[in-house]
Amino acid sequence: MTTDSKVYEVAFLAKSLDEEKALAELIKQYQGNVVQRGAFQEVKLAYPIKKQTSAYFGYLRFEFLPENVDKLSETLKLHPGILRHLIVTPSTAKKMVERRPEAPEAVKPAPVSRAAVLTNEALEERLEEILK
Repeated sequence: MTTDSKVYEVAFLAKSLDEEKALAELIKQYQGNVVQRGAFQEVKLAYPIKKQTSAYFGYLRFEFLPENVDKLSETLKLHPGILRHLIVTPSTAKKMVERRPEAPEAVKPAPVSRAAVLTNEALEERLEEILK
């Protein structure tokens, strides 16, 4: 990894299994280096995307120069095998722990006061008093 390059992650929906290899080649073409490959699995889409009702979801983590990210994104928009993509800079687990606010103390529920059980006769007497 050069001093100017950063780690990025691209999540994508592809038409076929071969598109992951094509995407890795595109990253290499723009002087990038694939660091990690995520699981590649078939998913059913909630709505059709480019007339497709199912796609293959996967992600790649790669080292890349920041000035080439826009070029890669534009190339992926025009690539016929990639239905959707999203390029992000992944956060590390350490940063996520630091940003997590402290959990507030557990709030105890207020005690429920139980009224004395009224019999039917007592209830009728109370109703008569109220109606008078």
